[in-house]
Amino acid sequence: MGWEISMKEYKAETKYKIWSTVTDSYITPKWLTKEEVIKFMFWHKLDRFMADFVETAMTFPNDWYIRELDRRMYEEVNAKKFHEILEASIRDREKFPKEFIKILKDLNIELSVKDGRYFINTKKDE
Repeated sequence: MGWEISMKEYKAETKYKIWSTVTDSYITPKWLTKEEVIKFMFWHKLDRFMADFVETAMTFPNDWYIRELDRRMYEEVNAKKFHEILEASIRDREKFPKEFIKILKDLNIELSVKDGRYFINTKKDE
């Protein structure tokens, strides 16, 4: 990721725009306060985490090294399913969040944030 910032200093506050060296364009449409940049980064990093987690959950044990066999593991079926989700996410930004929630449900993991506290509960299989 090649991101840079532009800054404008005003009497009351400093504002920022985020520039991508990959697309040679601003990825934030307007000048943002520091708080707005931090919120933008939260959502960006959460999106990346969800995509990374979905990939791991769908493709494991792909790309893991098998000590006993002296080679890397790769199963085409797992990779194909993930790449279908990846391709669909280009048209539907909600694809990874939906898949993320589905995987958490399948694993019996509850995650919530409320009143400034976060809760993660992994229910044991019954």
